[in-house]
Amino acid sequence: MYGHKSGPPDLNPDIKRLLRPTKVVERSEPMTQLLDIPLVTHKGMTTTSKVIGKRCVILQLFYTRCDGTCPGTTALLSDTAKALGERLGRDVTILSISLDTTRDSVADIRQYARLHNVPDGWYVAAVSPSDASALLKQLRLPEVKLSGDGRIKHTQMVYYGTNAGGRWRMIASKAATPKLLVKMAMFTQNTTTPAMLSNFGE
Repeated sequence: MYGHKSGPPDLNPDIKRLLRPTKVVERSEPMTQLLDIPLVTHKGMTTTSKVIGKRCVILQLFYTRCDGTCPGTTALLSDTAKALGERLGRDVTILSISLDTTRDSVADIRQYARLHNVPDGWYVAAVSPSDASALLKQLRLPEVKLSGDGRIKHTQMVYYGTNAGGRWRMIASKAATPKLLVKMAMFTQNTTTPAMLSNFGE
């Protein structure tokens, strides 16, 4: 299963530093706050709560070596960043988290950010395997390993919401446009939004 090795691949040294216990989120819990987990971004060490603050966030799950849905979703986010203009980083944060937890290094993350001309207000990040698992559980996504190399099957869904308003939703990247994604992300910041729109998966 693991080729010439007798066990799973060794963790990237950059990711080993992130290992720590993370709160277990039950799937029955409504999502009002994105898990506060450590991030190694292309700009350095931080956490999700620091990156998000009171801003809306658009969340992508990806890996740098993906030749499937990731390039199209990243292109969508690039156009969304342009559509946001000065609101990016002020009102809205874009966060791309790698699910290739054993291979994507800080160098890979930085290269990916450079390749896609990631502007300020957009963070490309790596997380530890345990935090990736906890995040997937919170988002109600199955954790399916691919090819025995540590990658986790990801989705073309884009998540958006705000910790301040406690509202989180998702949309298929193929169904989204930059203008629609901006409008929907900003909509979640409205704390007077009816409860029926507050959380996905309930």
